[in-house]
Formats: sequence, C-alpha cells, structure tokens
Amino acid sequence: MTLSTLETRARDRLGEPLIHPTIAAAFAAIDGAGVRWCLLRGESKLATLEGDVDLLVDERDVARLEGALGAAGGFVVLPAAGRGSHHFYGAYDAGSDAWLKLDVVTDLAFGRYQELPTPAAGAVLGRRRRFGLLVLTDPSDGFWAELLHTLFDRRRIRPEHAREVGAAARGAWGRSSPLSTLVESACPEGWTAARVLEAAAAGRWDELEEVGREIRARWPGSGALGRRARVDANRGLRRLGTVPAGDRTRGPGLVLVGAHEALRHELADAIVASWPSRARVLRAESDGAALSAHQRRLRAARRALTWRTARERGELVVADGDDALGSRGPARADVVVSLFPGSGLSMRIEGPDLVELDAGLSVAALRRVATEVVCSRWAQRSLPAGRQAVPREPR
Repeated sequence: MTLSTLETRARDRLGEPLIHPTIAAAFAAIDGAGVRWCLLRGESKLATLEGDVDLLVDERDVARLEGALGAAGGFVVLPAAGRGSHHFYGAYDAGSDAWLKLDVVTDLAFGRYQELPTPAAGAVLGRRRRFGLLVLTDPSDGFWAELLHTLFDRRRIRPEHAREVGAAARGAWGRSSPLSTLVESACPEGWTAARVLEAAAAGRWDELEEVGREIRARWPGSGALGRRARVDANRGLRRLGTVPAGDRTRGPGLVLVGAHEALRHELADAIVASWPSRARVLRAESDGAALSAHQRRLRAARRALTWRTARERGELVVADGDDALGSRGPARADVVVSLFPGSGLSMRIEGPDLVELDAGLSVAALRRVATEVVCSRWAQRSLPAGRQAVPREPR
C-alpha cells in the first residue's frame, strides 16, 4: 500500500474541510475550464471569506483561468503591480457581506519583493494531489512553501504562523521536494534541509530566523545585485500603482448624490473602508463659497485629474456629491447612487448605472447595495463573461 493511498484513506475518514460556497463555486469553475492549479496554503481556512485564497496556476493557463472567472460572473482584476507573478482577483459576496480574494501565482518566488526566485512551480504542480473539490500540493512541497513564505515573506512571525509551519512539518518527514533541494543548496556549513525541517517541527524559530538570513544570502540563481535590482524594481512599481491596461484594470468610479450630506459622507467613508484594495473619496472643499470662481475651477480640475489617474491605477474613487467633479461628474461614473428621502423600505434601479436608494436605510445596508452594484458593473468590463474558455481534459 502506497503512502498516497494511506493519505487518501485518512482524508476519507476525517472528511473534507468546510468550504464556503463562493470559494467552492470558484474552484468548480476553474476545474471545469481545465486549469492546472493547486491550493498553496490555508486548507483549513476555507469556511469563511477571511483572508486571501492562495493558488498556484500554470502560467499557460492564466487566460483560461480568467475566462472561467468571467463566466462565473462577479470577478474583477485587482491591482498587482510590483508583485512578481501575482494576479489578484476579487468578487463581492453580498450574502456574506465579504470579499473573496484569489491570490494567484504562476511561479514560486519568496521574499517581500519576490527577490528569491525558484524554478519549482512546474514540479510542484506536477506533484499535486486531488481530494474531492480540493487540489493540494504534495505534503512535502506544502511544508517547504509555507516555511519559506513565513521566513522570507512576512514582516513578523506570529505564534499562529509558527504553529502552521510546525503542523505542516509532519507531512515532510522522509520526503523530498524541489524546494527542499533549493534550501539544501543554500544552507551554510553545519546545516542541511533535514536540520531545517527538524528545527521547524520543534518550533526553534530563533535558530530558523538566524539560519534563514544565511540561506537568503546564499539563495541559488539570485546574487546580491540581482536581488537588490528586483527589490528596487518591485518597490517602485508598487508605488507607481497598476500599469494602465484599459477596461481590464481601470478601477470603478462611483458618484453619490442627494441632499443628505452627512449621510453621503458616512456612506462614502464606509464603502472605502470595506473595499479590498486602494480606494479614496473626492469631495468639494467645504470653504468653496469663500473661493473665487478661478480657484473653484482649479480645484475642480485637480479633483477631475485625480478621478482619472487614480482609476487608471486600479483604485475605487467615490465622488461625494454632484459638485465633487462638476456638472459632468455623473456622466463619468460607472454607477451613480442617488439618496432620496424615505422610510427605509425601498430601492429603485433606474438603469444599469443609476440606483436610487432610500435614505432611511441603515448605512450598512446602503453600503452593501452600493458595493454590490458597483462590483457588478465593474466585473462586466474587467472580466466579462464573453471570455469563457473551452473546457478541456486536465493535463
């Protein structure tokens, strides 16, 4: 009886982990398109939409993945400039009032700026295991990926991170991995991959952090100058923001109108606070009446420029009030939300880009509706359903 058979039987006894329906639907769509993929980490955290869902995908299948997400509906492309091979996708689940965020990589590179590359992605995908709806890494690959992620990607190692690595270490005993081979080649004198594994299993993180610094310095295929160049390039791209790519990456624009100024302010701030990526609010200055006509025009022009440039970087921009962008503001928006006086019992959708909401509703309810409408409109141009890929047999 093989070790793989024993693992399968153990999982059959324990049962599959709980998976949130929105995550399960995304996995089913990706599978149905024949994408070559696996979950990198977080198998036990799929019951809710808290945190990212980390996937490794064959780089040849990214278009197929996006076609599957477009066909599933509701997914958008989130900014990923300066993140190496990372592709971020989001979908708002109104029922849970939460976001599903897929963090997809096509190669395995470690470090906060992906400055420690590896050639291991293909081999890791080739060793993946299927358990029902889930496709997981080989246990040894999963351990080494989690350890290197914890050592090199995180600013600070928290107790829960150490426990996750220690738990994963049990699956790596006596098993090789393309990632352990890289670690072995970078170990200083007196250390081996086996000793690193032993230290991780025992929770000796002082030792691991110390040897981790030496492993980083000795990382194969990445000299000091190359690492420095990669760090500087990715840091600069993150500061710049998303490289404009038209409708695919342009962030959504929302205009809030209506006489309830205090409610508009509160709603705009609530939408921005719950957004999964960069977002901002534009408002006309409160001292506008004291400004000259020329000063008002200059400030309006500055806000209009911010509206365009921030959206090109993938940000959500909320214009709070019809005076925030001038008389042409609503025509530039993906969605206009108009607040009308009422008892909190009604909502009117006047068209694909105009929603009238009862100002008597709670701010939380208004935020959920506005977020859902904005995401629906955004998804139609970011990952349109027409990009559906033809299913094929997994390789």
